[in-house]
Formats: sequence, C-alpha cells, structure tokens
Amino acid sequence: MKLIFSLIIVFTLVFSGRCSADLYMYVDENGSIFFTDAPTHGKYIKIKETAKKEEKKQKTESSNSKASRKSQVNKDILYRNIQHTARKHDVDPDLIWAIIKTESNFNSEATSPKGAKGLMQLMPATARAYDVSDPFDPYDNIEGGIRYMRYLLMMFNGNVRLSLAAYNAGEHKVLSYKRNVLTYYNYFKYNKSKYGNNIILEAVKTSAIIQD
Repeated sequence: MKLIFSLIIVFTLVFSGRCSADLYMYVDENGSIFFTDAPTHGKYIKIKETAKKEEKKQKTESSNSKASRKSQVNKDILYRNIQHTARKHDVDPDLIWAIIKTESNFNSEATSPKGAKGLMQLMPATARAYDVSDPFDPYDNIEGGIRYMRYLLMMFNGNVRLSLAAYNAGEHKVLSYKRNVLTYYNYFKYNKSKYGNNIILEAVKTSAIIQD
C-alpha cells in the first residue's frame, strides 16, 4: 500500500508540471521511499527534470532535426534547380555543382575576404551585370553564376580549364596571360626557324624585349 501511494505521488509530481526543480527518488533497504531536489549521495535516481531544461532540450532536438531535414531537402531542391537552369543555358549541371562545392561548400551565406558572395561566390560587379538582386538567395545566385559561366565558356570557345580559371581569377587576367604566352610562343617559333636555337637562347639571356 505504501509503495502504491508513493508511486501515485511520483506520477502526480512528474506529470502535473508543478515540480519546478529536478526531482530525485531513493528507496532504502527497508523499502522506504525518499524524494528530494538535492540528493546527498549517488543512490538517488533522477525522475524529473525542470520544465525549463526539458523545454530547452526538446527545442534543441527539434531545431537540430529540422535543420538536418532542411539541409537535405535544400540540396535535393538545389540540384534540381541547377539541372533546370544549367540546361536552359546549355551548361553542364555537374560542372556548376562542382563549382559550388569548391567555392562555398554549399554555404549560401558565404562571403570571401575580397567580397565574393553566396553559393557561386559572385563578386558585386558580376552580380550586378547578371541582375542578381540578392547574392545570398541560392536560386538568384545560381541563375547569375550559371549565366556568367556560360559567357566564359563562349569567350574561351568551350575550354573548361580556361573558363574555370577565368571564373576564379577574372577573365581579364586569363586573357592577358594567354595573350602574353601566345606572343612569346609565336616570337620564338618564328625566330627559331629563321635564326636557329642559339640565337633565340641568346635573346632570352639578354632579356630581349618582345612587343605585342
């Protein structure tokens, strides 16, 4: 009878919500049951947490669960959006996926030290040029980034390596590098056939000036 009465008290305290502190229970060798919110030894068993702790724990678990589901759903939706937009602009969607992975690791709030923003790390000038009103909006950012990548692929005749280099460093740097390399290449090729290897090597040693 004593045990039943004690259990009734426990259930009342646990489920009534009136217990404002952690509640511990201890049953001694004689079967006596003790309740306290400040246990004096390790044989006490916690049977109830404070309402605030429980609420905080539930909110944290709920928040983590929602964030996890949201992240997974976002990636699924994101890839479908990339497929649709990339194919609309005749760009390989897997290339765009790889760019996003490399540039921002799928963090739509990413900002680089130089000011590039969003999933595809668009610089402010690029975002303006491709009508991206909110670079932190994943789909707005992707639309602008894909259009920019399409422009680079056209500029470099479909050469993915040069287009990616231009995406990362800027098309003007790549064009300048390409132009200088071709200039030196054509110069040496022409003079090698005309004067031979020794003359060309001597020109290099004396820092011959080559005009564009």
